[in-house]
Amino acid sequence: MNRHSNQTSNPVLEVDDLTVEFKIRGQWTPVVTDVSFSVQQGQTLALVGESGSGKTVTSMSLMRLLPPRQSRATGRIRFEGQDLVTRSARELNALRGDGISMIFQEPMTSLNPAFTVGEQIAEVIRRHRGLNRREAFRAAVDAMDSVGIPQPGRRALGYPHEFSGGMRQRVMIAIAVSCEPRLLIADEPTTALDVTIQAQILDLLKDLQQANGMGLIFVTHDLGVVAEVADSVAVMYAGNIVEQSPVHELFAKPRHPYTAGLLRSMPAGPRSGDVPIFSISGAPPRPVDFPSGCRFAPRCTYGTTECSEPVALLPITEDHTTRCTRVREIDLRPEGTQYV
Repeated sequence: MNRHSNQTSNPVLEVDDLTVEFKIRGQWTPVVTDVSFSVQQGQTLALVGESGSGKTVTSMSLMRLLPPRQSRATGRIRFEGQDLVTRSARELNALRGDGISMIFQEPMTSLNPAFTVGEQIAEVIRRHRGLNRREAFRAAVDAMDSVGIPQPGRRALGYPHEFSGGMRQRVMIAIAVSCEPRLLIADEPTTALDVTIQAQILDLLKDLQQANGMGLIFVTHDLGVVAEVADSVAVMYAGNIVEQSPVHELFAKPRHPYTAGLLRSMPAGPRSGDVPIFSISGAPPRPVDFPSGCRFAPRCTYGTTECSEPVALLPITEDHTTRCTRVREIDLRPEGTQYV
């Protein structure tokens, strides 16, 4: 991702101490706790972690898309200075798709099979731009052209099932960027795509970001993709951010054992058949089973008794933090894990 020079001093999005709870078995249970980050205009923050780490819950809560009767959020979510936690449903509907937009994981379940893709893009444009049907449809065709869909005038009359997976994802991107949002949230937008189409979608997002100067939150479990798209990274585990850093610094010297484990789990070129692929032992805890101390401690090879106490994010440098009490004692660089 191009490291943009047009970022402003005021972030387009600021999240402070976000906690999200779900009602589970009649009890309010935290699934995401104390999450804080910011996104500058024209830059990309990657939210990274295993399935169940809280990435999607966090991204959905930013747009207040979680069911209100089964979920609740506290903390502050400030978009261009507006606190979204206190906004009414009407105010949020006006903001979604215009100021903030989102690309969801699976385009086939997000697109309505009963309407043409052109109609679905045009509906968003009509809602936020006040155009008539003909004008909105022309704008929808232009949006399809901008995301690289060939013969957009003809394909706008097609239905979602007539598109390949990669083309459906382009339609979803066209819907998301049709009103030129200032912040785009992309939730695993390349997971179901093959490597070639994945690269095309990543290049498309880069081009759209450069053209519009929008901030981007890229949600993924794939650190290989992170290296391609992100300026900064927030690593999530069991509902917490456990490490946050500029992307190059994170890859060069991770400061949390979970981050180091994710990096070691990445494929690294040709491998001998007798050399096993590294994996982190165990599985992430369910929200009802979150440990009272460090949530990664049950899976961590560096754990001590002090890890049974709650751990705050500790500053390493001005823009690098980690949630590990032993950060000054262990070396987690990819080339070695020796005590220093």
